[in-house]
Amino acid sequence: MLFFIEPKVGEGEDEETAEKVIDENLIPESVVLLQGTDEFLKQRVKELPEERVANTHYNEEGMNRRLAEFKKNNDATTGESILADFFKERFIEPLVINVTNPSNDSFDNLRTFIERVRIFFNQSDLKDCIIF
Repeated sequence: MLFFIEPKVGEGEDEETAEKVIDENLIPESVVLLQGTDEFLKQRVKELPEERVANTHYNEEGMNRRLAEFKKNNDATTGESILADFFKERFIEPLVINVTNPSNDSFDNLRTFIERVRIFFNQSDLKDCIIF
């Protein structure tokens, strides 16, 4: 996983059984989980312009394969995301955004969520902060 330090493999161990240590310097302060139904995600891919999907894996077969792989790796038996559990165990409550809800103001929710920890900047904000 992304947040683990390369395990030191001892005698009689392999990488799978070696103790995994989390690199706390890599753990983010904020986590956002985007959720959408399979049908919604498949429809979004179908709506992409042809020139954008030509010679890519953005097709029905590729999408079905990636969704199945994601579910295999990220859904616990309870239906709760294993990824969400990883962060919750470290007292980092993720913001969950349902991308299928058109009335959901995702960007405002995201900005508010990030600003609870620190001020959020983008390039247009930075112009106002630069002193010449």
